[in-house]
Amino acid sequence: MGEPARLFEVKKGPEQAKPTFGAVLAATAKTEEPKAKKGTAPTLTPDENVRGAVDLYVEAKADVKRAEAIMAEAGEIVTVYVRETQDRDGFAGKYSGSYNVRGNRETCKVVYADKFSLAAADEAQMREIMGPRFDEWVKSTFSVKLKAEVFDSPELQTELMELMGDKFNSFFDVAGRLEAVEGFNRAIYRLTPEKLADLRTFAKQNKPSIR
Repeated sequence: MGEPARLFEVKKGPEQAKPTFGAVLAATAKTEEPKAKKGTAPTLTPDENVRGAVDLYVEAKADVKRAEAIMAEAGEIVTVYVRETQDRDGFAGKYSGSYNVRGNRETCKVVYADKFSLAAADEAQMREIMGPRFDEWVKSTFSVKLKAEVFDSPELQTELMELMGDKFNSFFDVAGRLEAVEGFNRAIYRLTPEKLADLRTFAKQNKPSIR
């Protein structure tokens, strides 16, 4: 008779410990490169060619600043004129988002983009101004961020990693945001001029571009 079959004991390795909340964050965190320390910069005296380039650059930069100041002042005059024209056309049912404006020697184009900044804190006032049109013209979006308390509580961290669902509001602050729907710039002319003026206090349209 042969030898009885041997029983081999299968040894299990140690159980892998579950990663902690901090370890998960550390594994996904991006390391920032150290910033160079600011110090006194040495002064160089290069050859004539480089010195000439320095003068041209600094002078051109000063010219740019002067030009920007002129553009800001003249641009304000042009855009105010275009806005007044746009309002008249809008209320007359002839809305245009852009206009070509002639000067004495040149022509520019002024564009009012269909982009507005709306604050959720002003919802009540805007609802009063727009009435039932608010729900047609404005949509609500939401962003979510982790509460600071979670970072100070190992218990919440563990629970967050194991369970979300029913306890969602224990971990997150939900912030609401309002966005104007496409075509908002045209639709607002269905309001009265007085209500449009009130609405512009809360619905900030992006600054127009002049090309």
